Amino acid sequence: MGHAASGQGCSLATDSAFDDLPTHTNVHAPELEHLLRDGLLRMAPPPPRRGEYPGETPIEGAGAVARWVALHDRARALRAALRRGDGVGACQVQRAIRSLFLYEHQLTSRTRRQARTTLWRRECADGLPAFAERARWSRCRCTGCQPILQTPAPATTCVVRQAAAVLRSA
Repeated sequence: MGHAASGQGCSLATDSAFDDLPTHTNVHAPELEHLLRDGLLRMAPPPPRRGEYPGETPIEGAGAVARWVALHDRARALRAALRRGDGVGACQVQRAIRSLFLYEHQLTSRTRRQARTTLWRRECADGLPAFAERARWSRCRCTGCQPILQTPAPATTCVVRQAAAVLRSA
């Protein structure tokens, strides 16, 4: 079994060349330059960052934040318009909240935090809460991830309480 980049079989001497490399190799080490020059090693570029394609649901960036806020607003509006005894309306609210949770689960933790920060800035005149509280905003609140959360964070003002009320009512 060889390590050649060309796909041809290697001799035992080639395999032993890799054994001499230190664990933490400096890029400019003579041994590494020798292996690169002889074609035994190739430098591969890092994998490209996950891009977004038309029609694909964004999971990070401004598009994902806007989508999460829109889903949140829809769930809140449906919940506010719900009348007692309205079974169809209750199903729509549950579906909207489930969609919000499912989408939230797909988001990166940084995007979740950005989305909640955007919502906070839009809804509250107060400054942002302490960093420790904002760090909790990166956690996923979907039903699958909920058991992982130990204890709920102490409720701060405004949006966090409103969002918790909307999400609990499902």
